[in-house]
Amino acid sequence: MQTFWTFVMRYSKPAPRRHIIFILVFVLSSVFIHAAQQPCGNNLKHRVAVVSVDNRTLYGQERIGNAVRDMLTTEIAKTGCFVLVEREQLAKAMAEQALGQTGAMDEASAPKVGKLLGAEFVLVGSVTQFAVRTEASESFFSDSKTQFADAAVDIKLINTETGEITLSLNGTGHAKRTYKSVLGMGSSGGYDEALEQQALRSSIEGFAIKIASEIEKMPWMCYAVIRNTQAYLDAGSRSGIAVGQQYDIFTKGEAIYSPSTGALLGYDEAKTGTVQVDRLLGVDGAIAIAVSGTLPEKEGIVRRAASRP
Repeated sequence: MQTFWTFVMRYSKPAPRRHIIFILVFVLSSVFIHAAQQPCGNNLKHRVAVVSVDNRTLYGQERIGNAVRDMLTTEIAKTGCFVLVEREQLAKAMAEQALGQTGAMDEASAPKVGKLLGAEFVLVGSVTQFAVRTEASESFFSDSKTQFADAAVDIKLINTETGEITLSLNGTGHAKRTYKSVLGMGSSGGYDEALEQQALRSSIEGFAIKIASEIEKMPWMCYAVIRNTQAYLDAGSRSGIAVGQQYDIFTKGEAIYSPSTGALLGYDEAKTGTVQVDRLLGVDGAIAIAVSGTLPEKEGIVRRAASRP
């Protein structure tokens, strides 16, 4: 009795060359598309806070802005690229800055709140347009009504250290739904809140991937407080820190400002040594010890070791 594979080899025909080429192109295209949709090649995660999205339209008051903020937070969380500041921490920081009542936030105050939370980047934005309209048509036997929702959203990504706007995004979203009735039977088509949500979500489509790609270009860093022979890092397992990893540590010297714009350019850093993570402190902290060189005197800046890719 011939085996299954003998049967296959005897009766199957070789695939034409053009089919093989087509399959290879398809597979390679899928690989490249998948890679393009995965912006987080870096295994160390930056800390990000979605601070506020205010509603500048006359529709929906705070509800519209809060809905966009929650949607953006969810989409950013799905990328898996960041350590997101929790809403409770954000509310506390805003209260300390006397912003708890109004929720008012601008490009000047947002970085201050972000730094209180240890965030490297903050996101602020506004709903600049939102409108709902209805178009109706009638005939002898049937009536129809179509609702349209249109939205426009602006989002800014701000570096909390320098106050620089590193990325500006704007998007528009549209949604519609038609209701029909025949001889008075059918839906009357009252206000559809799901249509509102659909338009708002559509307006920020693709924002999370663009934000992740932009932040991925930035070098990772965290701060350290020095106590005797140990460096206490303000990043832990949620950021990708693990026991045994090694990092370069620098003194945080004098701030350097641009003579033309006054913007903070960075700090006068000097490498003092290399530290190795000795143990983790919860999920957002770690203790490291020097394995070469020395530790800074009081506090330092920790960066990826130069020898690592």
